[in-house]
Amino acid sequence: MPTLEAHDITKTFRAGRALRLVLDRVSLDVDAGQTLAVVGPSGAGKTTLLRVLCGLEAADAGRIAINGDEVTHRMPQRRAIALVTQNDALLPHLSIDDNLRLVARNGMHRIDAVSAMLHVNAIRKQKTRTVSGGERQRASLARALLADPSVLLLDEPFAHLDPPLRAVVRRSLFDVRSSFGGPMLLVTHDHLDAMAVATRLAVLIDGRIEQIGEPHIVFERPANVRVAAFLGVPAMNLLPGETFAMPGCIVGIRPERIALASDGAIRVRIERIERAGSDALVTGRDGGVAITVRVDAAAMPRVGETVGLAFDASALLRFDRESGEAL
Repeated sequence: MPTLEAHDITKTFRAGRALRLVLDRVSLDVDAGQTLAVVGPSGAGKTTLLRVLCGLEAADAGRIAINGDEVTHRMPQRRAIALVTQNDALLPHLSIDDNLRLVARNGMHRIDAVSAMLHVNAIRKQKTRTVSGGERQRASLARALLADPSVLLLDEPFAHLDPPLRAVVRRSLFDVRSSFGGPMLLVTHDHLDAMAVATRLAVLIDGRIEQIGEPHIVFERPANVRVAAFLGVPAMNLLPGETFAMPGCIVGIRPERIALASDGAIRVRIERIERAGSDALVTGRDGGVAITVRVDAAAMPRVGETVGLAFDASALLRFDRESGEAL
């Protein structure tokens, strides 16, 4: 089965008289059967990375290979890569069925099987413009599979969907993964979507891969403060080491790893409370330091109240104050 490899991909765009570095020596690999999710903030270079991989943009430097065969300078149609975009790219004046027939290489039996798997059979006779965003995305996934690609690229497939539809399309990706044996690469700014479907996670910030690994390890053990500050809603608390009697460094701790306790080692005055379903995000201040805690909404304190915070020392991460790298 094919693998996808990218080595030292560099891409710049001209902005007036200046050159803007969008991808800075990006290297990654995705094996057959794996799903690599690339997450990062808006403007990090995620979409540009996909466009370079599938040949819609030319890299300034670097190498791209599929199953060991270099495709760096091949035209997009000769790379055996399918790209699913956030705007679905279906032809709106055609029915869903006609859109699928345009790319299907194995006849009606294959269309029927893929449509059934992705739950689009009921809408196949409808015009594309008349169906919902979630249905269009499922149809886009079906069309991509029907092209029999070696590699599947997904560009923010959840971006324009409301929460219930996001969940439906995420489940559809599990169906795709079960039937598609090649490498899948998903880019998104939402780490929850990424962690739900990925076997590996990469964090791209300002055009550079900051960390890549198993999702739970990247989340729990960020390589630097840049990753720590991006992953999580809310993100990891990044606090002066002096708050924890660890001078000379930055200390990180996730909001869910802190508990309210009357005898807590740190005392804060509650400034803000945000309800989040059955949980609440409570932000308090210890002098000039703000700390956010995730608590059970049924036991949340009141604004203005002073409470103690307790934590397990094993939950504390240390980062170098100058470089921001994990210690």
